Amino acid sequence: MKVPLLLDGAADPVMRQRGMNSYDCTAEWIISHPDIIKPLYENYAESGSDIICTATADANLHRLKQYGLENKMESINQQLCEMLKPYCTNGIKMAGVVSTTNHLPEPFGDEEFLKLFYVFLEQANILKKSGADILWVQAMTSLAEMRAAVIACKRTGLPVYASVTLESDGQTKSGATPLSCLICMQALGVEAFGFEYCDYRIISDAVREIAPYAEIPVIARPDAGLEDARGVHNMSGCRFAEIAAECIKSGASLIGGGDGTQPEHILALRHMIEDKNITVPEIEKCYDESQILVSSAAHPFFLNADSIETSEPLVCSQDMADEIIDINESNLDVITVEIQNYDDAFLFSQNSHYVSLPVMFKASNKLALETALLLYNGKALIDRTSDIDEDELRRIEKKYGALIY
Repeated sequence: MKVPLLLDGAADPVMRQRGMNSYDCTAEWIISHPDIIKPLYENYAESGSDIICTATADANLHRLKQYGLENKMESINQQLCEMLKPYCTNGIKMAGVVSTTNHLPEPFGDEEFLKLFYVFLEQANILKKSGADILWVQAMTSLAEMRAAVIACKRTGLPVYASVTLESDGQTKSGATPLSCLICMQALGVEAFGFEYCDYRIISDAVREIAPYAEIPVIARPDAGLEDARGVHNMSGCRFAEIAAECIKSGASLIGGGDGTQPEHILALRHMIEDKNITVPEIEKCYDESQILVSSAAHPFFLNADSIETSEPLVCSQDMADEIIDINESNLDVITVEIQNYDDAFLFSQNSHYVSLPVMFKASNKLALETALLLYNGKALIDRTSDIDEDELRRIEKKYGALIY
């Protein structure tokens, strides 16, 4: 049994109560009101938070561009880190927050995957330079965008956490299930993964779903109830501690607060954990070594390693959608896609949403294979008969969270 680590709560409710408007840039407003954010950080530290997040969620290039602040991105991120730094002492870690750009990658969005990657990489490097101990890809709603952010953040060498926000149906806004997100993030090497900024019942169910498959700590940051007409959440600290404890019992080991939570909620949770000796339970695993776990953008797949039937290599072309659908309707377990160059990787990425089976890439060019894995929105297999040096295959497998088969 282990004691859960305490995270912080939200900052936005306090900002809104103190005059921040919905049309304001949160990052800029906080810099203009240090007398409001600094006491909040101090109170979270005193309440027992082991990790406190920077207020940099809307401080990436795309978000700042909406306010004409793109040329101040580095300065804004640095100032927000400097505000938090004095309170990250005595073992408290600073989590540099990276969040959505409000742009989705193609083919369902308007932005190229690589452009999003570089937007996240630029901010991640600034946060590292500014003293972040951890990079947290936070409150994402799209698995594709989260992958771009995580791959970028991993480039810095800092530990990376990732979390998603779930809709009322228990999936992300883009339709990814909790388990498909876990499989993908775990394969990419994040240090922790979980859920935040939604109702505790949704989070508790999601934690319970993924805990038997999680090899990393699970995050839970439930909201403090519903917001009233004044924008105030009326859930008491004691009640919040009770619902957060439910998330711990489901398997969460990193626990904090979502929307509406303040330092008193975290303090109440800390007291409950200490007074009732609440620990994270040991969760029995639901799979064995004979199974291979992979995922698409929306679904997890459990394959029997000893009896996988794969398709003949599919050649990428402009009209490959019909061939993909035919393979989907076969009795095969995996669709094999032949990747010879960058154009093949791009073509498949534009058609991958037609695929309802696990994907395996076969390639003879390592850069083409890396591009295909970079653009694929899930955890893919790599054909071990690919004409690429074995050491290179292993490096690529690890870098992109794939699996050689």
